[in-house]
Amino acid sequence: MIKTIIFDFDGVLVESNNIKTEAFSVLFRGKCSDREHGEIVQHHIDNLGVSRYKKFTHIYRNILGRDIGQKELDDLSRSFSELVIEKVIAAPSVNGAVDFLRHNKKYECYIVSATPQGEINDIVRHRSMKEYFVGIYGSPKEKEELINDILTGGKHTAESTVYIGDGMNDYRAARKCGVHFIARIHSDNGELLSLDCPKIRDFLDIEEALDWLG
Repeated sequence: MIKTIIFDFDGVLVESNNIKTEAFSVLFRGKCSDREHGEIVQHHIDNLGVSRYKKFTHIYRNILGRDIGQKELDDLSRSFSELVIEKVIAAPSVNGAVDFLRHNKKYECYIVSATPQGEINDIVRHRSMKEYFVGIYGSPKEKEELINDILTGGKHTAESTVYIGDGMNDYRAARKCGVHFIARIHSDNGELLSLDCPKIRDFLDIEEALDWLG
């Protein structure tokens, strides 16, 4: 029986993936060729749920062909935050998500996000959602490590825990930790349709998915 739900944030609780895709586009527009720009945006879309720092490092080394120092990484992350944070705070919730959290009586809920810790805390607080969660966790720790941190205390077991995510990185983290996985399907993650797990389009389907897990 599921007792603990861990949520990714962008694309799972809030319809904010397009905001972050546009931010990657804006950050690199005019700084590289059209081909490189297209590869950068696609790399972001193909790696939903991965830390922006890891994406920036990959982009510079494997697309732009040069290394990136820590200061440049920090400057990029700061610019990215400036582009997205207010828009994510104002973005619509995934249909049914807030009602599910507001009326939840059965589950302990957590957030595990690739967004930096301070930023995800601020976003959740400004969206008046903090009260729904026992814990809110972000990068720089990897999602696998954060899920294991939740399990380590002994209060939660892998068998009674589910992670709801919208990227293959989320699925891999769940599998490595031995927890169940529910895929939230939207226009940018059709590859999740082939996974052998419950799938939801929005939170109107969540109880059925949870019941399926037992």
